[in-house]
Amino acid sequence: MTASQSHREAQHRTTNSIVGGNTGMSVQVGTISGDVILHAPPVMSSSAPPRQLLRVPPSFVDREKASAELRRVMEEPATEHAPRVIVLSGPSGIGTTTLATRLLWQHQDRFPGGLLYLDMRGHQPDGPRDLGNALGQLIRAYRPSGPLPSQLEELAVLWRTIAADQPPLALLVDHAVSAVDVRILLPNGPQHVVFATSRHPMAVLRAEGAHHHDLGPLPASAARTYMARHLDPSRLRAEAQQADALLRLTGGVPGALVLAIAQVLQDPNRTLSSIVRALTQSQARIARHSPTLTPHGVIMTSHVDTVYAGLPPEAAHALRRLSLLPLTTLDVGVTAAVCALTHDRARAILAILLDHGLLIDAGDHDQRGAVYAFASTDIRTTAMHAAQQDTDGEETESLNRAFGWYLAAAEQADSLITPHHAVTDRTNPHAPADPVMFSDGAQAMSWLVAQAENLKLLVLEASSANQYRYCWRLGWAMGPFLLAMRPYGMWIELNLKALEAIGHCDEPLYELRLLNTLGVAYRCTNQITAALEVFEKVHNGGIRLKDPLIEAQGLHEMGVCRCELQHYTQAIPLLQEARRLRVEADYKRGVGLTNIQLGIAHLHLAQLDAAGRLLREARRILEKEDRHDAARALAHEGRRLLHAGDLADAEQHLLQAQQEFAAEGVNAQPWVARTEEWLGEVALTDSRRQDAAELFKNSLALYKAMGMPTDIERLRERLDRLT
Repeated sequence: MTASQSHREAQHRTTNSIVGGNTGMSVQVGTISGDVILHAPPVMSSSAPPRQLLRVPPSFVDREKASAELRRVMEEPATEHAPRVIVLSGPSGIGTTTLATRLLWQHQDRFPGGLLYLDMRGHQPDGPRDLGNALGQLIRAYRPSGPLPSQLEELAVLWRTIAADQPPLALLVDHAVSAVDVRILLPNGPQHVVFATSRHPMAVLRAEGAHHHDLGPLPASAARTYMARHLDPSRLRAEAQQADALLRLTGGVPGALVLAIAQVLQDPNRTLSSIVRALTQSQARIARHSPTLTPHGVIMTSHVDTVYAGLPPEAAHALRRLSLLPLTTLDVGVTAAVCALTHDRARAILAILLDHGLLIDAGDHDQRGAVYAFASTDIRTTAMHAAQQDTDGEETESLNRAFGWYLAAAEQADSLITPHHAVTDRTNPHAPADPVMFSDGAQAMSWLVAQAENLKLLVLEASSANQYRYCWRLGWAMGPFLLAMRPYGMWIELNLKALEAIGHCDEPLYELRLLNTLGVAYRCTNQITAALEVFEKVHNGGIRLKDPLIEAQGLHEMGVCRCELQHYTQAIPLLQEARRLRVEADYKRGVGLTNIQLGIAHLHLAQLDAAGRLLREARRILEKEDRHDAARALAHEGRRLLHAGDLADAEQHLLQAQQEFAAEGVNAQPWVARTEEWLGEVALTDSRRQDAAELFKNSLALYKAMGMPTDIERLRERLDRLT
């Protein structure tokens, strides 16, 4: 069989393994830190389109005129490249989110590309949401794993590139405050539809062609219909005047109407007149003490106040405590910890808050169970105000218990996924009585991914509150998530906060390890000068601590950075010294990793014999304990053989390496693409131009699927030259 035939047959087998399901393993962090191998099942992509919209309340009245108008706009042809954009504006509680959500669910068949939801948290105490984080969520809907750029512009470009290749999708940008932010979040493609809800009309978007609809109060007839659906007709007849008064006090605001009906339903023995009296007094008091509040604000605040006043004491206490947490979502576990309840009691309390209209059902998660969120900013703000008036230290105690609960769970996840990364001293002064438990690394990673945004907010809160140990340890425990998902912007932000915090603690070893991971993030985002500065600190810190492995780590990474800058002659002595220290410490895997980098440096200097010895030794060392980096050594040896002119052996090495990468699953896809490209180089050198073009096209398709712009541009240039 010829090399070409062998390649085509193997290529067919490899392609099948790439397109098919993933079997397990994932990120090999040794390639970037030389310290940790992350064995965690990858976050699997699904063939089903994302369906992220919130659930629609079962009772929905009126809005027929608005719905008809918006349906018409959705069906209008968009401009050549831009999506159809619809801005729904109105004050809090008026129903913009519910209307948009209901419309999109009704027309979900029109959007085979997916129904996406982004809560920008525009008026939340911890809002608005970071735009880079929002873009990352959109990208993850289609690319569950792989690196994310650290720069906002690069994230936006990647999102637009991904969206342009999708069939029609709908995106709901909820609680937006900035037209500029909404514009950046827009997907490329006239096939898409974007709804943005805001308290403001967003005139800038209107000037650019967006359709605007300002949502007003419900008409009295619709509000009366809603009330009639929920309350006993005989009761409404008996208290007709009070029912009318209650409707007037809601002002046609759906959010207020829901809270009012919830009060009646929670206590069937309570008369409508007592609720009307309480609301009337509350509105008068609020208007007197808050003269700057709008009439709408007075209505919503009075209804929240009245519902809060009628809560059972235990539920009111829980609402106050939960409102103080910088979390986007809640669950039974954190509620039990923060409120000192059993899980069963916490579940019952959350059900009470849900029934009173104070929380909404935000879905379910395999590891978290039922997930909740505050029904509106007004509700959370009112509860926070009540908690801050309390004198029993609720705010500090609530935060400490949340820190303790999340730290216990995150460090347990870290120890399951990356045992050698986890901290050795897991002292936790606010450890929960009933912590989260994971049976394996897959469960632990699933929880980390689901809680990543909450964990980030807690790291930032701990930093602001000078809770230094919680800050750095929560940031450190997120390591498996950061390494697996590679959201570099978040990675850098959290590492900087953790480093600032650990400087107040006596933890020199972990401080250097945090520095090293920061340097890795800088290097992976092409901030090479910053990375070199950080790795020099790591190297000097290793000398100061008389720790040869840390010293070697700094040298190794400095050598990698020099290679990134194509300063190969400067890289070699750094890497040789790192190798010597690792040999003396009997750190075999470290020797193998440094051998690979030395081999790459020698290869670029055309020192092929030296490169071959190092790469073959790396393969032998790593073959048993680190299959990913063993495959990397094999791939680089294949490329060395190409440069040596041994095309048949080069092709065999690259095909074997590619099969090993493909067997690893989704997180090794960049290397599948790279070996495909190098196989194209072999074919081109062997004058098989048609094979080369096909291989370059395959590689380009893989790079496109992963959103790797530098590689995409390089492959396009190669194909242009071929044609």
